[in-house]
Amino acid sequence: MNLEISENEFKKLVDLSNVFDILKATVKELCKRNANLMTSDAVLMFMLKKLEALHHEPVARELLQSLKRKIKERRLLVTSTLNYLHNPKSYIDSSDDDYYDIFLRPNGDEMRKHIADLHQLGQTQATERTIDVAVSTTDEENKYRNDESDTLPLKKQL
Repeated sequence: MNLEISENEFKKLVDLSNVFDILKATVKELCKRNANLMTSDAVLMFMLKKLEALHHEPVARELLQSLKRKIKERRLLVTSTLNYLHNPKSYIDSSDDDYYDIFLRPNGDEMRKHIADLHQLGQTQATERTIDVAVSTTDEENKYRNDESDTLPLKKQL
Protein backbone atom coordinates (compact mmCIF):
# COMPACT_ATOMS: atom_id res chain seq x y z
CA MET A 1 0.00 0.00 0.00
CA ASN A 2 1.53 3.28 -1.14
CA LEU A 3 0.62 6.20 1.15
CA GLU A 4 2.94 8.74 -0.39
CA ILE A 5 1.45 11.81 -1.98
CA SER A 6 3.11 14.04 -4.48
CA GLU A 7 3.95 17.68 -3.91
CA ASN A 8 1.13 18.65 -6.28
CA GLU A 9 -1.43 16.50 -4.43
CA PHE A 10 -0.33 17.97 -1.11
CA LYS A 11 -0.73 21.49 -2.51
CA LYS A 12 -4.26 20.63 -3.65
CA LEU A 13 -5.12 19.36 -0.16
CA VAL A 14 -3.79 22.55 1.43
CA ASP A 15 -5.80 24.63 -1.05
CA LEU A 16 -8.92 22.63 -0.28
CA SER A 17 -8.34 23.06 3.45
CA ASN A 18 -8.04 26.85 3.01
CA VAL A 19 -11.33 26.95 1.14
CA PHE A 20 -13.03 24.78 3.75
CA ASP A 21 -11.83 27.11 6.52
CA ILE A 22 -13.53 30.04 4.79
CA LEU A 23 -16.73 28.05 4.25
CA LYS A 24 -16.71 26.87 7.85
CA ALA A 25 -16.43 30.44 9.16
CA THR A 26 -19.21 31.56 6.81
CA VAL A 27 -21.60 28.79 7.77
CA LYS A 28 -20.88 29.36 11.47
CA GLU A 29 -21.88 33.03 11.16
CA LEU A 30 -24.95 32.32 9.05
CA CYS A 31 -26.19 29.74 11.55
CA LYS A 32 -26.01 32.04 14.56
CA ARG A 33 -29.29 32.68 16.30
CA ASN A 34 -29.06 36.44 15.77
CA ALA A 35 -28.25 36.22 12.04
CA ASN A 36 -30.51 38.26 9.77
CA LEU A 37 -30.55 39.47 6.18
CA MET A 38 -28.04 42.22 6.88
CA THR A 39 -25.56 39.94 8.58
CA SER A 40 -25.98 37.36 5.83
CA ASP A 41 -25.09 39.97 3.21
CA ALA A 42 -22.01 40.99 5.19
CA VAL A 43 -20.95 37.37 5.75
CA LEU A 44 -21.43 36.45 2.10
CA MET A 45 -19.46 39.52 1.02
CA PHE A 46 -16.68 38.54 3.45
CA MET A 47 -16.64 35.00 2.07
CA LEU A 48 -16.41 36.22 -1.53
CA LYS A 49 -13.53 38.56 -0.67
CA LYS A 50 -11.65 35.79 1.15
CA LEU A 51 -12.15 33.38 -1.74
CA GLU A 52 -11.02 36.04 -4.19
CA ALA A 53 -7.84 36.48 -2.15
CA LEU A 54 -7.15 32.80 -2.88
CA HIS A 55 -7.58 33.35 -6.64
CA HIS A 56 -4.38 31.42 -7.36
CA GLU A 57 -6.03 28.26 -6.04
CA PRO A 58 -8.18 26.53 -8.69
CA VAL A 59 -10.70 25.20 -6.14
CA ALA A 60 -11.23 28.68 -4.70
CA ARG A 61 -11.60 30.20 -8.16
CA GLU A 62 -14.18 27.64 -9.23
CA LEU A 63 -16.14 27.92 -5.98
CA LEU A 64 -16.05 31.72 -6.17
CA GLN A 65 -17.57 31.72 -9.65
CA SER A 66 -20.29 29.25 -8.62
CA LEU A 67 -21.17 31.22 -5.49
CA LYS A 68 -21.30 34.51 -7.38
CA ARG A 69 -23.68 32.98 -9.89
CA LYS A 70 -25.93 31.44 -7.21
CA ILE A 71 -26.04 34.56 -5.03
CA LYS A 72 -26.92 36.72 -8.02
CA GLU A 73 -29.58 34.23 -9.08
CA ARG A 74 -31.24 33.84 -5.66
CA ARG A 75 -30.78 37.11 -3.79
CA LEU A 76 -33.89 39.30 -3.62
CA LEU A 77 -33.77 43.03 -4.34
CA VAL A 78 -35.85 43.67 -1.23
CA THR A 79 -32.79 42.67 0.81
CA SER A 80 -31.02 45.78 -0.44
CA THR A 81 -34.06 47.86 0.46
CA LEU A 82 -34.01 46.47 4.00
CA ASN A 83 -30.29 47.23 4.25
CA TYR A 84 -31.00 50.78 3.11
CA LEU A 85 -33.78 51.21 5.68
CA HIS A 86 -31.54 49.91 8.45
CA ASN A 87 -28.60 52.21 7.69
CA PRO A 88 -28.90 54.56 4.69
CA LYS A 89 -25.41 56.02 5.10
CA SER A 90 -23.73 52.62 5.15
CA TYR A 91 -25.82 51.54 2.16
CA ILE A 92 -24.81 54.58 0.13
CA ASP A 93 -21.15 54.36 1.19
CA SER A 94 -20.98 50.73 0.08
CA SER A 95 -22.38 51.45 -3.38
CA ASP A 96 -18.92 51.15 -4.92
CA ASP A 97 -18.38 47.60 -3.68
CA ASP A 98 -16.55 45.13 -5.88
CA TYR A 99 -19.62 42.92 -5.88
CA TYR A 100 -22.16 45.50 -6.98
CA ASP A 101 -23.10 43.25 -9.91
CA ILE A 102 -23.88 40.37 -7.53
CA PHE A 103 -25.54 42.21 -4.64
CA LEU A 104 -27.91 44.08 -6.92
CA ARG A 105 -29.59 47.27 -5.78
CA PRO A 106 -33.05 48.45 -6.74
CA ASN A 107 -33.49 51.76 -8.51
CA GLY A 108 -35.44 54.55 -6.79
CA ASP A 109 -38.86 53.46 -8.06
CA GLU A 110 -38.29 49.82 -7.11
CA MET A 111 -37.07 50.84 -3.66
CA ARG A 112 -40.14 53.04 -3.07
CA LYS A 113 -42.38 50.14 -4.10
CA HIS A 114 -40.56 47.77 -1.73
CA ILE A 115 -40.88 50.27 1.12
CA ALA A 116 -44.60 50.74 0.42
CA ASP A 117 -45.10 46.95 0.28
CA LEU A 118 -43.19 46.48 3.55
CA HIS A 119 -45.22 49.24 5.19
CA GLN A 120 -48.46 47.66 3.98
CA LEU A 121 -47.32 44.25 5.22
CA GLY A 122 -46.40 45.73 8.61
CA GLN A 123 -49.81 47.36 8.97
CA THR A 124 -51.59 44.15 7.98
CA GLN A 125 -49.60 42.11 10.49
CA ALA A 126 -50.11 44.70 13.23
CA THR A 127 -53.87 44.59 12.63
CA GLU A 128 -53.88 40.80 12.74
CA ARG A 129 -51.89 40.84 16.00
CA THR A 130 -54.26 43.41 17.50
CA ILE A 131 -57.26 41.28 16.64
CA ASP A 132 -55.59 38.14 18.02
CA VAL A 133 -54.62 39.92 21.23
CA ALA A 134 -58.09 41.39 21.63
CA VAL A 135 -59.73 38.00 21.25
CA SER A 136 -57.29 36.20 23.51
CA THR A 137 -57.40 38.99 26.07
CA THR A 138 -61.16 38.72 26.27
CA ASP A 139 -60.94 34.98 26.85
CA GLU A 140 -58.13 35.42 29.35
CA GLU A 141 -59.95 38.19 31.19
CA ASN A 142 -62.99 35.99 31.66
CA LYS A 143 -60.82 33.17 32.89
CA TYR A 144 -58.90 35.26 35.41
CA ARG A 145 -61.62 37.69 36.40
CA ASN A 146 -62.97 35.25 39.00
CA ASP A 147 -59.46 34.71 40.36
CA GLU A 148 -58.88 38.47 40.72
CA SER A 149 -62.14 38.98 42.61
CA ASP A 150 -61.10 36.26 45.07
CA THR A 151 -57.67 37.78 45.69
CA LEU A 152 -58.85 41.39 45.87
CA PRO A 153 -60.35 41.09 49.36
CA LEU A 154 -57.14 39.37 50.51
CA LYS A 155 -55.05 42.29 49.29
CA LYS A 156 -57.32 44.71 51.12
CA GLN A 157 -57.01 42.69 54.31
CA LEU A 158 -53.24 42.77 54.15
